Amino acid sequence: MREAAFLDALGQRDLGRAQKLLEALAKDLPRPRFLFMESLLLRKRGDLNEAMKRLDMALVLHLSDPELWAAKASVLEEMGKLDMARRAADRACRLSPDNFDHQILCANIMYSLKDYRAAMAQVDKALGLDPRSSPALVLKGVLISLLEQDHLNALTFFDSAVEIDPGNGSAWCNRGITLRQIGDRDGSIFSLQRALIINKHDQAARDSLLSMGAERYIPQETKAAPEIVNPSPPETAEGPEEESGTLSPEEWGEEDAFESVDDGGDASKEEHGRKTERPIKELRRRIRTDRGQRTPIEKVDCPRCNISFEPITDKKGHFECPSCGLRGRLELD
Repeated sequence: MREAAFLDALGQRDLGRAQKLLEALAKDLPRPRFLFMESLLLRKRGDLNEAMKRLDMALVLHLSDPELWAAKASVLEEMGKLDMARRAADRACRLSPDNFDHQILCANIMYSLKDYRAAMAQVDKALGLDPRSSPALVLKGVLISLLEQDHLNALTFFDSAVEIDPGNGSAWCNRGITLRQIGDRDGSIFSLQRALIINKHDQAARDSLLSMGAERYIPQETKAAPEIVNPSPPETAEGPEEESGTLSPEEWGEEDAFESVDDGGDASKEEHGRKTERPIKELRRRIRTDRGQRTPIEKVDCPRCNISFEPITDKKGHFECPSCGLRGRLELD
């Protein structure tokens, strides 16, 4: 129980509590196991050299422990010593050929060394052990793109990865890059957006959007990222919004359509935007006073990123969301 509590404290980065739990375990654990757990704590603290010393001491006592070899490979990889990391990972895989974590660790190290064919063979072994591993599916797709240039085949692996784990930012990023390569710009933007929603520091996703001239879809750091949503028209306490100045769906004109991206489907250019975005338009009227002056414009809620703002319009009433760039039009009376 205390060992599980120690690992839980490490996972929560509560290193003070982890240290106390480890000290309490010192007399109960075999020496190699204690050294292994001490190496985990040192690694969390960023002291990789000391972590390596503990693992080497443990291996002297228990040379055939695959978990120790895998831990050593991980630390060496983090230190940038990839050749040594590969040898340690190979040893772990030979000692535990049915361990998925060791197989995928070895595959990732081979990928970092740019030994793509060896990485492909290793990731196939990993997928044989766990065919629904999202990280393994992503690596498989990347390797297919690199080795075979078969982007449509690679896309099937990225699609599977995001279906299994929608929170895998790397899967969304690689999906977006691949969709761009096969000519689906809208689907690419959508996927790269999702990658940045999950991880705002994903530089590959950011650079890909910039290179497409789609920088307005990059989320601002202080605001929620734009998402493609299809909510029903909002209601107030008095009833649906159209009662207080919002046009009903039947009154929307073609010029009122917001610009957006779709979800990568097969809609034609004429259907693009209308099919997925028209149900979420919110158009408000300006009301003139008796003096011929206009009252302040009501704030609008962007249907994509839910930001409320006072629209700045041109002469025809067109405006743009300052957060995500979604465009709409105010009906001028």
